Amino acid sequence: MTTTTTRSLRNIPLLYLTSLFMGLGNCWAPIMVLYQLQLIGMSMTQVMLGEAAFAASLVLLEVPTGIVADKYGRRTSLLLGRGIHAIGILLFALSQSFGGIILSQVIAGLGLALESGADDALL
Repeated sequence: MTTTTTRSLRNIPLLYLTSLFMGLGNCWAPIMVLYQLQLIGMSMTQVMLGEAAFAASLVLLEVPTGIVADKYGRRTSLLLGRGIHAIGILLFALSQSFGGIILSQVIAGLGLALESGADDALL
């Protein structure tokens, strides 16, 4: 086998492993709503505006982040996206205001946009 084939085969279990951990991260979504409602004191409207900011940033940044993946490589885009996504989650956990939640949601959306497609293309 060539070196490229060996590296490609190694990526498959790594991709499944990282996808598993990313999927497990969705388990905290119901807790995050309660956190925003009870601990920060946000209204349900504000919670949904935060989710809308996340979705909008994900959609609007999909093409520009695809250019990043094309120019600098899928692996770079994936690693950068996972790091930025982690920063967004950390900011979310530390936020004590509606503005902080919006900022964290936009940063998390940027991270996921960088990851989107790069993981499948890397595979």
